[in-house]
Amino acid sequence: VIIELCGVPGAGKSTIAHELVRELHRLGRAASPPLEEVSPRRARPRRLRRKLRRAAVETAGHPLESAKTVRAVMRSRQPTRREVAIRSLNWLVLRAAMRRASTMVGFHVIDQGLVQELCSLGFHGDAGSAIDVADPGVGLLAPDLILVVEVEVELADQRLAARPGQESRVEGDGVDRHRELERQAELVEELLAAWTDRFGDRLPTTAKRIAMDRRRFVQQLARAEPQLAALARLH
Repeated sequence: VIIELCGVPGAGKSTIAHELVRELHRLGRAASPPLEEVSPRRARPRRLRRKLRRAAVETAGHPLESAKTVRAVMRSRQPTRREVAIRSLNWLVLRAAMRRASTMVGFHVIDQGLVQELCSLGFHGDAGSAIDVADPGVGLLAPDLILVVEVEVELADQRLAARPGQESRVEGDGVDRHRELERQAELVEELLAAWTDRFGDRLPTTAKRIAMDRRRFVQQLARAEPQLAALARLH
């Protein structure tokens, strides 16, 4: 079962993803974070090498789908060739992670999945024009459960201001962070709806909304465990 979290930067997606994996382990379920080794929290040189290896494996094993992915990124009108390269690399890495997770038993929790990558395409470009980049393809590479993490913009802004480093582009110099967070919140909703409208009839994907309140979420998760187990049996 592939679980994806989406929401604005600072919503707590990574924190909740880690707690979700720990809670599933506590409940005796197999669980993993497939993108942890290439997350921004890892050292940049090692992270880049790992991403290049994963992208190379995906491209070699599925050249036609990979070429389609890169073409779709190019159609999103990214401002520079560097942006096209970065976004293409991230999509290939994500597809490789979902492809591997789809063959493995257990729950696989992704905190930078297809909705977030579509939002990255839309930061400077037009993600809506490249919705095909998130096409599940013949392998039906898509999450089974999308958790939309809802948070007040002011709280997300405070969290971004407090954390070290810059893990998202809304934290860059010269960016009006509060305004960009509001735009990102709208973009998440628009792209999730667009993706669901386009591909939802082919997939059993379910979307649920959760609050950023981590303590309440863990409690809700414990109560929801029977539903998660049922979801696992369906797949």
